[in-house]
Amino acid sequence: MKKLIQSSEMKRFKSIRIIDYNCLNKDQALVSISYKDSNERLFAFAQYQKTNNDYFKLNLSGRMIHFRFTDGNHCSMEDICSYEEGIAVKCLHNYFLGFFGNSMEYHWTTDEFGRIPRIQNLSLCLHWNLGDRRYVENDNYSSFPIKWLYLRCDRIKPISRNSKLYEAESIEVHQHIHTVPEFLRYFKGKQAFLTCDWCCFYDLIEFVKLWKSGKGFRKLEYLRIRIIGEDNLPQNFILNSMKAKHIDATKQAPVHSVPKAYARPDSGPNTDPIASHDYVVRGYDDRVASVFMQGKTFSFGVWNKKEDDFLRIMD
Repeated sequence: MKKLIQSSEMKRFKSIRIIDYNCLNKDQALVSISYKDSNERLFAFAQYQKTNNDYFKLNLSGRMIHFRFTDGNHCSMEDICSYEEGIAVKCLHNYFLGFFGNSMEYHWTTDEFGRIPRIQNLSLCLHWNLGDRRYVENDNYSSFPIKWLYLRCDRIKPISRNSKLYEAESIEVHQHIHTVPEFLRYFKGKQAFLTCDWCCFYDLIEFVKLWKSGKGFRKLEYLRIRIIGEDNLPQNFILNSMKAKHIDATKQAPVHSVPKAYARPDSGPNTDPIASHDYVVRGYDDRVASVFMQGKTFSFGVWNKKEDDFLRIMD
């Protein structure tokens, strides 16, 4: 039966990118699959209610799990234990692993730590709306790779330079205070989207110099910083200070864009394009990064090209 389903649904399965366990709702975890351009809810996990009489049982990875239809075609998976204990979650996840294998991405989206089951091939998507110290110091997530960190807060104490949070593939930070030193100085991931009320442009210069030296941000692909509460960035001063190179203005600027490491369902699959005549070169491998400033926004896109190959784009 499994082979029959796989062969008949092969085209559909190839378009599936992610299976997401969303636990932002405290009472119910939702399981959905993400296609290239849409999301589809599959199940919800909830605690078994003895008063309901519309359950049917199915054997899922060796355990009998209670199911019932809740609304329309949506189905609720329920067990005598709450989903926090992970019984039904583990059974479903083992089924997915047996069906799709390791090629699929499996995300656990949460704003707490107590709802992370010990299951294989799981990446975390952490969604925090507070600058509470207990969040950043809790190490319950240390054994999982972090796909995405979303942090929105008025103020947060400095995070240890050895924190696992800096290893997140993609970070999205909204702060009223200066964010660059805390979230860029030790960032080891691929993509960063920062929004803040105020940002010292000298830190932007220092960031680019550190990238050029090869002493940091070796995995970085894309950075965008949006500044809300100050004057426009002094473009010429920043570009001169970081010793940026310039492409002839008569030539069409190359456009940098990469697939998002983490794409929200309501956003596009790629980063916003950077079309700039200004660029910098990393010393140890001759890699190029486009630099673009417009008003209060600073964008930085790293090309998978050395300078000679980069310049040939305009030929």
